[in-house]
Amino acid sequence: RRRGAALLRVKQTYQRYGLEPDGGELPDFLPVVLEFSAVSRTDGLLRRHRAGLEQLREALAWAGTPYAQVVAAVCATLPAPGPADRARAERLAAAGPPREDVGLTPYGVPGPVLVPLTERAR
Repeated sequence: RRRGAALLRVKQTYQRYGLEPDGGELPDFLPVVLEFSAVSRTDGLLRRHRAGLEQLREALAWAGTPYAQVVAAVCATLPAPGPADRARAERLAAAGPPREDVGLTPYGVPGPVLVPLTERAR
């Protein structure tokens, strides 16, 4: 929700630690977040987004993807989700996907070609 503002806050967190993600990835790209957490030796960023991680873990498990095990391993390094985390995850799930218009190309206008994640891994 409010992805632009959330991305800015994550980027500012990195900057407070003197880090700047490179490679053109968004600040919330999970491998970047995990690398930051390992380098900064803080799980504050992961804890702050615990509800979203739980929701992601559950969705991946439901879909039967092997990535569910990776996210489950990350969640296992954090304290167990508390009632507030569970309630927030339930609210996120009930609200459904966010409407995000920022950066979207209008229909009929050529835009960038997106490569599916399965293609990127090759």
